[in-house]
Amino acid sequence: MPRLAVTLVLVLAAAAAAGAEEICESCSDDERSGGTCSDAKTACERNLCNPTCLGASFSIDVALAGCSGWEGCPKLEAEAADPATKRALNAQATAKLCKDVSLCKDEVIVPWVSNLGYGMAGLDSLPLPVDACASADLPKEELDARCKACKSAVKVKVSTDLCPPASNAEHKDEDQYPSKADCKAFTNANSDCKDALPKHKSFTEKCKFVSKKADGAKGSLESGSADWVCSCLGCCATDPACPVVVVPNTDAAAGSSVDPLGPAPEDAELYLGGRHDEALFFL
Repeated sequence: MPRLAVTLVLVLAAAAAAGAEEICESCSDDERSGGTCSDAKTACERNLCNPTCLGASFSIDVALAGCSGWEGCPKLEAEAADPATKRALNAQATAKLCKDVSLCKDEVIVPWVSNLGYGMAGLDSLPLPVDACASADLPKEELDARCKACKSAVKVKVSTDLCPPASNAEHKDEDQYPSKADCKAFTNANSDCKDALPKHKSFTEKCKFVSKKADGAKGSLESGSADWVCSCLGCCATDPACPVVVVPNTDAAAGSSVDPLGPAPEDAELYLGGRHDEALFFL
């Protein structure tokens, strides 16, 4: 690769890392803040993943259309359009994109995909793989035709720019929030104490940040998902079958409720009763 191209790649990578650091930039004086600076940064990073990336800043639709060259195509397209199957595939695609842009880790992604894609399905009705591609005891020619037909029909659409406009409750001037009066009261100090108070980033700001990262990565997801989609459906043999390896939530079969947003973070009290609460300034 030419030196100029290598330099450009490194510069873009550094810019992306700086952007991620900036959006969750917190205060720097952990000693005076009693650890609040570090806690705020951690909470912001978790919030960028769930719910901001996993469902709030963009949407993904995975579908099959125009399948041909295999006799099972009609059944495959019908089963891929089933709401439970689409929900599972869309969850896989969303998690893959969030992981590709380095906003989510496996400990959040795996339970989220498991709950959303499989949590409402009983053991006898798991959405993936589909029945149309359940049989592996077929001649190689038919297996190849099935895989090829599936890949040719995969359509993935990523829609970004779904962030809500800033509400009146969101602070427009970050330098004035928290106020100096709040700052002095918090730190019991009569000097400039912004280093001891977390900086606020509104939900809209974080959502737009994630949406921009998703917009930059959507091209590769839209054009390069045929392999994993058809593997998830069971039409092609790949190990692992799906981008996110999940364990179906068997409690759903017994009637227990499943939170489609996944488990709340350990410091859920930071959300003041709701993962979408924007009243808490350090999120």
